[in-house]
Amino acid sequence: MANANDEYNSDDPLSDSEDSTDNTDIDSSDAEDDFDFDPAVWSNVSAAGMRDIPFTGDNKLLIPVPGNNEPIDWFNFFIDLVFLKNICRFTNKYLQIHQ
Repeated sequence: MANANDEYNSDDPLSDSEDSTDNTDIDSSDAEDDFDFDPAVWSNVSAAGMRDIPFTGDNKLLIPVPGNNEPIDWFNFFIDLVFLKNICRFTNKYLQIHQ
């Protein structure tokens, strides 16, 4: 049976060489009990008394336009290979914990 981390080699900046020591014996029921958050409740907040701070910057994009300014260029700019590898990595870790 292949290990979930086999797809990452030592040259991969996302590989976890210390993975076996960081996530040993995590119980899924313990993971849910670690945080106790109150449910989010919407409330109206008054802006009275807040001072208005005018925007003084230039109204322009501060990064170079990627590629040919096509939608796929912007997608690849924000959703890069590192981001996709992290999605795969954490999805696999979640699967290992919750099997």
